[in-house]
Amino acid sequence: MALQQQITSFVSTANVGKLSATQENDDSVFSDSTPAKPKSAKRPHTCLSSDGDHSLCIETELNEIINSMKNILKKEDVKLIVTETVTSLLTQMKKEMKKELKKEMMVEIQTNQEKVEQHFTSEVSRLSARIDSVEFDNENILEKNASLQKENRLLKEEIENTGRRATDAMQLSNWNEQYSRKKNVKIFYFPEKRGGGKLPQIVAAHRIPGKPGKPRPILVKFLRMESKIALLRNRKLINEKLEVRISDDVTRLNQGLLNRLYLHEDVTSAWYFNGHIYGTDNNGERHRFDIYDNIRQKLKS
Repeated sequence: MALQQQITSFVSTANVGKLSATQENDDSVFSDSTPAKPKSAKRPHTCLSSDGDHSLCIETELNEIINSMKNILKKEDVKLIVTETVTSLLTQMKKEMKKELKKEMMVEIQTNQEKVEQHFTSEVSRLSARIDSVEFDNENILEKNASLQKENRLLKEEIENTGRRATDAMQLSNWNEQYSRKKNVKIFYFPEKRGGGKLPQIVAAHRIPGKPGKPRPILVKFLRMESKIALLRNRKLINEKLEVRISDDVTRLNQGLLNRLYLHEDVTSAWYFNGHIYGTDNNGERHRFDIYDNIRQKLKS
């Protein structure tokens, strides 16, 4: 109300002063002529009073002023506008900062990407050169390996051939040795007496090394095969009479084969006859064996 009263007083004073000034100007203009008719003060078109009372005009102007003051910003409105303005500025600044940051990041990413691509290209080139070198070395190794395999195969074949030849040679040697003993017999347990004792009438005989503590065996050689056969036919009687054991003169390899046959669980008997070794299995079947035979496989054949 105080503000309204002050505004009302100010408006009234201003209008009164304005009216006085108007009257004074009018008097000065028409001073030389006949007295002019006094002009009435101008009233606003809203003033409808004819009695000179300006209270209605003043009230009208006051209302207009009050209405215009409604458009004046209040503190809350200013605060809201400032807040919205600052928020808008901050939002815009954020957008600009994001753009700048994104731009800088893109530049950094592109720079790093170029570095990575250069490094990757360099590594690929280095590895490619290394792979080429390894492939070259691998080819050389493969060639050397193929050469070594060929040499190994040739050596293996030669070893196998040598083994076969050695086996054949040993078998032939054993056969020849056994053949040379074809007319020989061995007499075991014949007592050794001073002067040599009396032996059956034979062509030639001599003692050979034997087991310690027992008489040395006698190796007898006949000139004719018939004499040996006659002796062997009667060896059972001679063995009982002289308490000796007469057997064929077999080679060391054949004797070893006989011993293995004696000890084998699937062989019931083994013997020597006419340069060869024979044996029977659990089924009574007869097999001829050689010094290098696998006894178990031989029995299955």
